Amino acid sequence: MSLGLIIRALRDKNAWSQEYVANELNMSQPAYCNLELDKTKLSFERAKKLATLYDVPISMFSKENNSTINYNTGQFSRTIINSKITEEKVSLEERQLFQNIITDNDVLIRLLMDEINDLRSDKQFLKDQLALKLK
Repeated sequence: MSLGLIIRALRDKNAWSQEYVANELNMSQPAYCNLELDKTKLSFERAKKLATLYDVPISMFSKENNSTINYNTGQFSRTIINSKITEEKVSLEERQLFQNIITDNDVLIRLLMDEINDLRSDKQFLKDQLALKLK
């Protein structure tokens, strides 16, 4: 996973704005945005500040330990997980992120299934109404 995605996932998990985290890192919001977009490399000093801010090990910001999580927030978000790491290498924070993603997806699946059932019901009602009108 890219460092930018990790940084964004942690920020989203805490419901913090880019501006808030940028201020904590003593940088501008546009400069912080570039960190999340992987346009700027994360310095060791800023990695230490982020580890403290999020209460995670600094190794979370090391490329060797990163799995892939594309996490979008929002009511109709989609999440993709592509992890090639073994379970013993997953940090507690990554486990929690994975669990949150799974929970969010379970809720989304239930909502979509309810919507599909409602649409099927509406479709049948409309077919029945049309059949009555054509008689």
